[in-house]
Amino acid sequence: MSDTIQVVSWSLGTRKSGHLWLPPAGLEPPDVLLWQSIERTGLEPSLRECFQVTEPLWYGLWIDSPLTRQQCQALQVLFADLIATTPRYAKYAEEFLAALQAACESDEVLTVTLATPGHVDLGWITTFAHCPRCKAEAPLERWQESYPVEPIECPICGHSYSPAATFSSEREYFAESIECPHCRAACRVRDFPADDIRILEDEHNYKQACEELAWLKRVAAFYERYPDMDGAIEPDFMLLLDLEDERVQAELSAGVPFSDIELPASDATPIEKSRDWSAEDREVIAYLRVNSFSLGPRIKFVRDCVERLRPIVRSQSVVCPACGGKLTAE
Repeated sequence: MSDTIQVVSWSLGTRKSGHLWLPPAGLEPPDVLLWQSIERTGLEPSLRECFQVTEPLWYGLWIDSPLTRQQCQALQVLFADLIATTPRYAKYAEEFLAALQAACESDEVLTVTLATPGHVDLGWITTFAHCPRCKAEAPLERWQESYPVEPIECPICGHSYSPAATFSSEREYFAESIECPHCRAACRVRDFPADDIRILEDEHNYKQACEELAWLKRVAAFYERYPDMDGAIEPDFMLLLDLEDERVQAELSAGVPFSDIELPASDATPIEKSRDWSAEDREVIAYLRVNSFSLGPRIKFVRDCVERLRPIVRSQSVVCPACGGKLTAE
């Protein structure tokens, strides 16, 4: 239930691909750090020669695709300095830096695509009106019922486009497609009638509930073995919310995903090292580090879901439009 992150999807020929984005590093926004690297490396003349320099800079770096050798060389210098001076960016940009180097040293093509701005909430995927060239969000109020068809000029890159043509809002399904287990045909979920989609969603939810119930039973058994651990293991994201650390709070305010925020170093012995845990115990502890729930009410809710959905799943099915075999939702 939040705005989507505008990541850069990249692909080096057909053998390697990945994603790149730069979360705020402390109180310094990525654009400031990029410009600091540009000043340190004297890269600005080269950058202006091979890119459209925009404000913010990030949007202009991904307008062209595939990247030319000159563009790859400039970005290689930029990201090498950025990683060296902001080590926290290494895990986000090292693979892309390696791809840039490979593209400079070979004839492999490096393609880049910046994601469009959007929002995911309550079962709907909304793509905000945006410039189709640089992917910057349109300078228009969000959540309008309709947007102008007449062209406007992008304030970031100057491209002229129709906001109405780039806005969309569609239902979020449990999957984009389902592979038939019999003929291996890929069936798009949105192409099925509404009743069939409901059946497939019920089957998907049933499998998810069964998997969660199995985990909750493992947690219950863990607490039976170690009663003192009941309530003692907080998820990492709950610990982050309670911290007064300046860097952590800045990243939370900027919308950085919990999984991408590093906990500050602590002198306290982590629970994982406090005892000689079995492999099963360690798996349960890892599960509790990323999930938050009250065990009693949650296990009852999930068990009720399983019992409610079981007869529905067993009595209904959807057939593959290609071969007539029974489809199975994952």
